[in-house]
Amino acid sequence: METFECYCIYQRYEWVIINVSQNDTLKLLCPHNE
Repeated sequence: METFECYCIYQRYEWVIINVSQNDTLKLLCPHNE
C-alpha cells in the first residue's frame, strides 16, 4: 500500500475510496480483504 500511496503522491493523483464490496468487477480483480 505504501508503494501505491507514493505513486499517487508522485503522480499527484487524488485518493479515491472505492467500495470493493459493492463492485463485483473489483471483487474479482482484488479478492483480498483490505
